[in-house]
Amino acid sequence: MPSTEVTRPLNRNYQKSLRVHNPYNCVWISSLDPKENVPTRSRYLFVPSILLSNVMALAPKIDEVRQFIQNANLDLALITETWLRNHIHDNVISVSGYNIVRRDRLLDTHGGVCIYVKNSIDFQVLDFIMNDKIEAIWLKLRPLRLPRGMPCIIIANVYHPRTNKGAKDSYLLSYFYDSMSAIESRFPNCCVLIAGDFNRLDMSRFCNAFQLKQIVKFPSRGDRTLDVIFTNMKEYYETPVKRPAFGLSDHATIEIQPLLRSHQPTAKRTVLSRDLRRTKKNALSSCLVSVVVDVMVKSKESCEEKLEARYFFC
Repeated sequence: MPSTEVTRPLNRNYQKSLRVHNPYNCVWISSLDPKENVPTRSRYLFVPSILLSNVMALAPKIDEVRQFIQNANLDLALITETWLRNHIHDNVISVSGYNIVRRDRLLDTHGGVCIYVKNSIDFQVLDFIMNDKIEAIWLKLRPLRLPRGMPCIIIANVYHPRTNKGAKDSYLLSYFYDSMSAIESRFPNCCVLIAGDFNRLDMSRFCNAFQLKQIVKFPSRGDRTLDVIFTNMKEYYETPVKRPAFGLSDHATIEIQPLLRSHQPTAKRTVLSRDLRRTKKNALSSCLVSVVVDVMVKSKESCEEKLEARYFFC
């Protein structure tokens, strides 16, 4: 029996849709419009937004500090001269949505530092560089997003008192040199941000040694710039903004915000010469110590490769 073909009519609505919706007439709409379609936080390469303030007694001003931190949606708040004591519980000075790390002055009055860290940021306290005689907190941050090639961010909050200035200056500078050497050896290529109240301590040679820039260019107390920020990621931040002091403190509050992605510098980097700083040599030495030379040599097949590997590590 011969087969017959039955032709079914096309759906008229479908034919109409083909005539009306021509894909070649479509217009591409970017989903990365920084002004409308992208959530605020995703517009940034993640470097934290930061508040720095010498509050001169945190507990009486905690309501004002808490309101500022939450309204500005800051990632970190670095507070100096907290004037806290052991009997003041963390609940008294807590901020909803933030963890607090604090170091109180145990003997003398005043002093003390603390850092508020947003709950969404993974952090670690660097106890190995803490010093009982220095009022400083060091944290390692590992946010979800970072500029390419940067494994982590090291944050320090420091208060340098004015008493016995000559002796304390040299001791603090020596402490910073040792601390930064240890950090560069343990966390190569990390971002660094050191902030606090340094009371006119001359940090210029330290900054030159570790390629840090001081980014606060306005007076923070009277006509003097005592509250400062040193960092090696200046290009990722907008210009610091001067905010009013908290309560009756005579120190201005400093706020820094990250740049938008569209304003980020290019990732191109040109290496002009080998870095021969002592800290880099120490880092290389630490790496080579961990290499088992015999295993490396045995992994090679030919005698020439074994000899070349042996010469390389000798």
